[in-house]
Amino acid sequence: MRTLALIAFACGSGSAIAHGQVSATFEGGISTVRYDGFLASGAAALTPTVQWQHPRGSGFVSARGTYLQFESGHRSLDASVNGSWFTGLGRHWRGEVGAALGASDYASIASFTAVLLVYVALKLAAPGTQRFL
Repeated sequence: MRTLALIAFACGSGSAIAHGQVSATFEGGISTVRYDGFLASGAAALTPTVQWQHPRGSGFVSARGTYLQFESGHRSLDASVNGSWFTGLGRHWRGEVGAALGASDYASIASFTAVLLVYVALKLAAPGTQRFL
């Protein structure tokens, strides 16, 4: 009986709570950067990403960052967070509200922060198609 209870607990058979889907990735890469009039420079990048999706597909939030190290010793940092929330507005209409925020820094010389974009979209979602207005 105790084993059956542990299996039921581990499988979550007694839980009716819907949880969002979380996914994470980690990417890495190397490249050569060539600009006209400058020597070529090798670069290595690391990019982690995390995304959460609402259990019924009503929205998502995503965060991504990149650390880029150049052979010259300079580095670049970039980060962004964005998300959307969807709502049904009728049989063939769907609304979307979203926001995006980003920041960047290169070699402590050029940087920007808090670039915020907020948008509202109205979609015609006929069966098999989806169009933005």
